[in-house]
Amino acid sequence: MKNYPQNIDVQKAEEAGIRFYSSSEDQELAYLKEALKRTDEEKFFFLMNLMKMGQVMSKAKFIDK
Repeated sequence: MKNYPQNIDVQKAEEAGIRFYSSSEDQELAYLKEALKRTDEEKFFFLMNLMKMGQVMSKAKFIDK
């Protein structure tokens, strides 16, 4: 049996900025709409962070014990 959040908990979560979607397609559409609203500067900083993470991950060594 799943424990679904109560209406009060859902309302508090929505006030805190947490969004609920009825399907994965709705969620994907919302993400795309948010991405279109981003400025070029925000997109640039996001790209730079991705590139930095890529460099860190390429230098990472996995040790199997």
